[in-house]
Amino acid sequence: MRVLLGAVALLFIVAYPALVYFGLTRLGTARVAWLLLGMALVGGLLQLARNRQQPSLQLVATPLSVLTLVMLTLFFDDKRFLLALPVLINLVLFLGFGGSLRGELPLVERYARLQVDDLSAAEVRYCRRVTLVWSLFFVANGSTCAALAAIAPLEYWALYVGAVAYVLMGALGAGEYIYRKYRFGRFAEHPLDRVLRALLPQAPPADCR
Repeated sequence: MRVLLGAVALLFIVAYPALVYFGLTRLGTARVAWLLLGMALVGGLLQLARNRQQPSLQLVATPLSVLTLVMLTLFFDDKRFLLALPVLINLVLFLGFGGSLRGELPLVERYARLQVDDLSAAEVRYCRRVTLVWSLFFVANGSTCAALAAIAPLEYWALYVGAVAYVLMGALGAGEYIYRKYRFGRFAEHPLDRVLRALLPQAPPADCR
């Protein structure tokens, strides 16, 4: 059930730009706001019901964000608040990645150690740099979403938030993954790594291992 709820929350975030765009162009601001309000309340209640033994703010962060933006939309009668959810999501991601740089274990290194225990010094430095790159990406992406929400036509906002941003994120993730395999090796046995092992140089530089 927890996996299902997570999948539903992710689907809602992915579909949010399309829901807002088609809603605003066909139903109007107030109706879309009330519809999203109902969805946010149901999502929050489901999350709390599933995790009633250990409730946390993180579990209902998305429903609370939507609830806040909807209430601001209804109060000020301004559709731009409905366009701000991607900005909040990028802000949360930036705080997670960027905030981890202040400690000894950046977020990317934390994920890397779930798969590899014996990270080299070069890999540790690399993880910190990648964490910084993702932090900067979320700043740039969130700023672009905010600018489009504030001054651009709704179509431009929907296109960027619903498609372009995901393409950029996927390109950055894929590029980083390929470069990491090229630099450090550590190929797994799944099909993708087998292909990369065949295509990429087999012997990374000795100072990177």
